Amino acid sequence: MKKTVAMLALAVMATALVACGGGDDSSSTTLKLTADPSGAPRFDKSSLTADAGNITIELNNPTKTPQNVVIKDQAGKVYAKSNGGEYVTQGTAELTADLDAGTYIYYSTQPGYEVKGMQGTLTVN
Repeated sequence: MKKTVAMLALAVMATALVACGGGDDSSSTTLKLTADPSGAPRFDKSSLTADAGNITIELNNPTKTPQNVVIKDQAGKVYAKSNGGEYVTQGTAELTADLDAGTYIYYSTQPGYEVKGMQGTLTVN
């Protein structure tokens, strides 16, 4: 009897593992964002949309004003920072986050820039 229960338990676990799948079928999206070329505290887009999964934002900063991009949720939890939070001047920065469906905020951590408008809404479907 113990042998039958053990075999049944193994069969159930094997079925559960197969149901989980072995492949990575999550979505992957790359979004492009540019800091205002005049150095004003804004991005070229005030909203972005992507499917749930791995989302990459590539920030192009053509100015000498240091910038970065960060993703947080409505409660303030930070999910990713470009270049580990380091600023970039006259170059590019990138972040990647694995996000579930929901509404997020992307913004620059340059002091005062988020409240001045260097932010946008990231909608994840």
